[in-house]
Amino acid sequence: MNIYTFNDAIETLSNNDKPLLLLGNGFSQACKPDIFSYKSLLEKADFTNLSTYAPEAFTKLKTTDFEAVIKVLRDASKIVSLYKKTDKKLSSLLKDDATGIKKVLVETIAKHHPTMPSDISSTQFEACWKFLNHFFKVYTLNYDLLLYWTGMHFLDNNTIKRKLEFDDGFLHPSGYDESDYVTWGDGEPYDQKIFYLHGALHLFESESELKKFTWIRTGIRLTTQINIALNKEMYPLVVAEGTSTQKRGRIMRSEYLGKGFRSFQTQKGTLFVYGLAFSDNDSHILDAIMKSKIKKMWISLYGSPTKPNNKKLIEKSKSFTRNVNSRIPLEVNFFDAESAKIWG
Repeated sequence: MNIYTFNDAIETLSNNDKPLLLLGNGFSQACKPDIFSYKSLLEKADFTNLSTYAPEAFTKLKTTDFEAVIKVLRDASKIVSLYKKTDKKLSSLLKDDATGIKKVLVETIAKHHPTMPSDISSTQFEACWKFLNHFFKVYTLNYDLLLYWTGMHFLDNNTIKRKLEFDDGFLHPSGYDESDYVTWGDGEPYDQKIFYLHGALHLFESESELKKFTWIRTGIRLTTQINIALNKEMYPLVVAEGTSTQKRGRIMRSEYLGKGFRSFQTQKGTLFVYGLAFSDNDSHILDAIMKSKIKKMWISLYGSPTKPNNKKLIEKSKSFTRNVNSRIPLEVNFFDAESAKIWG
């Protein structure tokens, strides 16, 4: 099996191609592995407000994956309530810890996130923008601010040609020009070029609108605004449920997330996937790809294809091919993640 370089993969595109990009956690880890890997997040997480068993669950399950632990705890709460119907206290404790771990994940990412855009060098931003500029639309599963910061870094910078329109669909609130935030607009999702499929740290729901925190309207760092909100027990719009079914349910309860998801599954042409392992808890993303008209998918592999995680992904990809009788067959190829040099 051939593993292509990123440039060789790009060279296969025709002049009429409008390639799409799907980003997983590998995008953020490539920039700040000391912050965005699950191992690092677990080391920094504060479980003080949960039961003493919550952090021990990671050790018992031999995992650093927050979502995997959330799934096990929620499943366990259902089974316990079935087998020990009189022990409602234990079932509730398991369920509360599952919910609490989701909050801990969000709080840990927010509190240990790079403080400001200047924590990322200009060289890194330029490399990332060069990478992003190959694509017509970008869909991300990450909650952090790195993608947003990259777009803002080049919003008024004409030194690099801007093929990608960095439009995330947020506009100034109608009639509220003095507000300290922007809101998701009335435009169709197909007008957007940037989609946060699982939400983001700087997006907050209110009763009547979805707000995006900004620095330009307040002069206050985004990370500071987010942590102020968390201290008030206001939590951002993020999808960190334990199973794919639960994630899809959360997506469909949000007009913003739902429209982004529907936009993703109506796409066609070529899709590049960077930093996503296609775990079972993200099977709704694979389902969307299968329902789309995407004909070719390029998936990144980090390191040797013989590594256990890569071997597992390569083997799993054999099931990605649509039925031979499908009018839109799907071709799957792989490229070397490091060759993309997304952060230089």
